[in-house]
Amino acid sequence: MPILSGSRRFQQLRTISGLVLFAYVLMHMLNHSLGLVSLEAMDRWRFLLSWQFAGGWIVILAAAVVHSVHALWSLYDRRVMRMPAWQFMQLLLGLAIPFLLIEHVLGTRAVAELYGVQPSYALVQLTYWRLAPHLGILQSTVMIISWVHGCVGLHFWLRLRPWYRSVAPGLFTLAVLVPTLALLGFVVSGRALLVETADGAAVAEILKAAQVPGPTSTAFVGKTALFFRYGFAGLIAATLFARGVRNLLSSRFGTMTLSYADGPTVTLLPGASILEMSRAYGVPHASVCGGRGRCSTCRVSVGLGRDRLPAPSSVEQRVLTRIGAAADVRLACMVRPKHSLTVRPLMPPASTPELALRPSTHLEGQEREIVILFADLRGFTSLSEARLPYDVVFVLNRYFEAVGQAVESNNGHIDKFIGDGMMALFGISDDPVRAANDALVTARAIAERIDRLNRDLEHDLPNPLRVAIGIHAGTVILGEMGYGRARSFTAIGDPVNTTSRLEQIAKDNEVELVVSREVEARAGIDLGRHPLQFVPVRGRKAALEVRLIRSAGALGALPVV
Repeated sequence: MPILSGSRRFQQLRTISGLVLFAYVLMHMLNHSLGLVSLEAMDRWRFLLSWQFAGGWIVILAAAVVHSVHALWSLYDRRVMRMPAWQFMQLLLGLAIPFLLIEHVLGTRAVAELYGVQPSYALVQLTYWRLAPHLGILQSTVMIISWVHGCVGLHFWLRLRPWYRSVAPGLFTLAVLVPTLALLGFVVSGRALLVETADGAAVAEILKAAQVPGPTSTAFVGKTALFFRYGFAGLIAATLFARGVRNLLSSRFGTMTLSYADGPTVTLLPGASILEMSRAYGVPHASVCGGRGRCSTCRVSVGLGRDRLPAPSSVEQRVLTRIGAAADVRLACMVRPKHSLTVRPLMPPASTPELALRPSTHLEGQEREIVILFADLRGFTSLSEARLPYDVVFVLNRYFEAVGQAVESNNGHIDKFIGDGMMALFGISDDPVRAANDALVTARAIAERIDRLNRDLEHDLPNPLRVAIGIHAGTVILGEMGYGRARSFTAIGDPVNTTSRLEQIAKDNEVELVVSREVEARAGIDLGRHPLQFVPVRGRKAALEVRLIRSAGALGALPVV
């Protein structure tokens, strides 16, 4: 991996230089908007709003050089030119700005330093509106391009911040308002100057006040701008040529492959990152930040070949640590494999900024031993048929509140409510012993809360509410599944289906709780006083050993873990 690509310091310099340039463009536009008042107001506030102070231009120049070097390096470092449309436009606009802006820089700052010219807004507007109108069009164009380039960069930098979504509408309004006011100020002040300089005497007076040395400075600006454009174009051409030479020399990697789990196997592109290869071969791959190591949406689980990869850079490690990633997880934009590799993308291709830095364990699928609890009301269908819809909803919500509080107060995770039933998971972040005990305590708490609820509603219910609970343990796949807004964190696997069957067995045997021997063993308790039964479970060859517990409240005291 190139040193600069993974350098946090290099990324910080790029960000700082971009912020400095954006601040300058913002203040320059605010200064232009004062043209709605007068040319005098533009000059009066120029010192504060356009960085016209000692050393200010050096700061701007340094930031421009750093940002330009980064743009050229990004062009060289990119192994595959296929990229998102917004990223391509950012690169194109960024490289176009120096070509368009050079004459303005030379005509204001350079002539001031070399020829003692005292540029004022009157001189600038005179040049753009009367002496060289084509430069006025050019300056307006580069002003908008610079603003758009800066706003897009800020958007993709800030949209990973939790607070950004709430302030984005206001920032968008400002992003439209600022350039609009700047262009209006530019036009209004320019038209006013055209009226004031209708005769040659007024023009001569402005040139004399600015101490313009005649055609000498004009010739200097024209020739220097031409040389600069040729030079910058040469740097771009040299960068592209260097890319070609590097790619040609890297062809020694031969026919090594990159294999996607449940996807294609493609030929390794020399020096390209995993994300770049996904783009080159049209493999859908999430990347909210555009492959800059700022988010984690491009992350992959690396299988075969993981032991031969270099250690993560500081930038990559910072993101992996923040999301609590497992040892096999790497950022696809940061890894440039030099040998055959097998990977599995962990995020949906259409990932959003909200998912960018959420904990790893809640997003990609992973195997884990957990305890599952199913609870369901018995006979509620017949009960609801004789009641008004409002009454049914009222009773159900009271029931959901009772069982939900029992689960959450005992370290459980409510997976979903299904009709009048509920599925809960234990052990997502705890050990199996603690999870088994928490599930049993929850079953007892549900029974106790249902008893209290029956006492509260005894005048409204013809028959008390009864619940059937099944608890089982096993290895499942955890992950965020679904589509669109229906995505949710859940578990799938045979233990889930088995637990659902245990809840039905509780109903069939007229008991309140059925617990598998797996849960009993994990909890380290003896439920021998409750009947042991071997029950057939659909999908399992062997019968399952379970305890039939008539009342969950009869579990009594459980060991504290």
